[in-house]
Amino acid sequence: MNNSLTSYGQYLVTPKYAKKGVKVALFVGTVIFMINHGTALTQGKMTPQRWLSGILSYSVPYFVSIHGQWANSKSKEMG
Repeated sequence: MNNSLTSYGQYLVTPKYAKKGVKVALFVGTVIFMINHGTALTQGKMTPQRWLSGILSYSVPYFVSIHGQWANSKSKEMG
């Protein structure tokens, strides 16, 4: 398992995979951000807690995209 975490961790910062992860995070994160915080943003009611949640709106799609690329690569290695 430790080997898998190291492998996944390397994918997080490998430009080949990070490039796609960033694209996914920007698109999906923006949609999620606007659904969850769009009204507060346009009304100037963003709190520190909302900004933290907004950061997660972008972080989670990035991690999920990288995980998908990592899992796909591992399944191809297995057979």
